[in-house]
Amino acid sequence: MRKTSMMAVAFAGVVMAALVYQITFGQETKPALPLKVAVVDVSKVLSESQENLDRRKEFQVKEQQIKDELQRMGKEADDIKRELEIALQPGTKAYSDRLLEWMYKQANMKAYEEGQKKIFETETRAWMLSMYDKLVAEIEKMAQQEGISLVFDRDVSPVQDRRLLYNDPQLDLTDKILETLNRAYDLAKTTPK
Repeated sequence: MRKTSMMAVAFAGVVMAALVYQITFGQETKPALPLKVAVVDVSKVLSESQENLDRRKEFQVKEQQIKDELQRMGKEADDIKRELEIALQPGTKAYSDRLLEWMYKQANMKAYEEGQKKIFETETRAWMLSMYDKLVAEIEKMAQQEGISLVFDRDVSPVQDRRLLYNDPQLDLTDKILETLNRAYDLAKTTPK
């Protein structure tokens, strides 16, 4: 009798485990939707976008203005240095005053140059983040319109860093994204604020 009870308990345990398994894991699974994947060369879009090309032109103009200002400041400092070497007597008040002025000019030149570099770095970082946000928003919009489930960055860095080893060229959205961002940028330039 005891053996029969143990067998009944064991059988009940097996039935219970089977029911728990069926409830937990045995439910019907929905068929997976077809997965549509695409790629975008983020570096290409960021570097070849019209907004970036215009920004580079603006930076070249600004860079020339900075060089011109540094040259002007340098000429002023050089003029004072020549005056110190030729016209003024060391140890006089005039010499000391001009020496101090020359040192201020040198310090101002250095501060101006370093300040301009810092401004450029800060503006570039802010612009890159803004541009990246626009890119991601456009990728999301295009992916939704075209029923794409996943979009990967088509990494073109050295072989050891590559994450995408192959893609069908039809999956590459880079040119479409670039074209759409350029149209939006052109529209934003011509629309009064």
